[in-house]
Amino acid sequence: MARQGLTIVAIHDVLPDAPGRRIYEVCQEALVREALDRSPEAALILPCRIVVSEEGGETRLTALRPDAQLAALPELKDLAGRLEEALSNALREAVR
Repeated sequence: MARQGLTIVAIHDVLPDAPGRRIYEVCQEALVREALDRSPEAALILPCRIVVSEEGGETRLTALRPDAQLAALPELKDLAGRLEEALSNALREAVR
């Protein structure tokens, strides 16, 4: 994550009584700051969330694509592309 400029800002246990599922909120601080300056509604979407779950002895990483999420805010299209690239690269690196 850090190699892509992403920081984990929060970790949530989805079901505390059912271990093996967590939501990680990640962001690039400068990018999120810029997004919020341009469109306060970006706070409804950012930071990005990555769900980490364990099923059948395997770990799964799941995330919604930032460009799809931010499509509702066309003024952030350029930022969405940059965030999409960073998140995709971070997920690829995590599964190596």
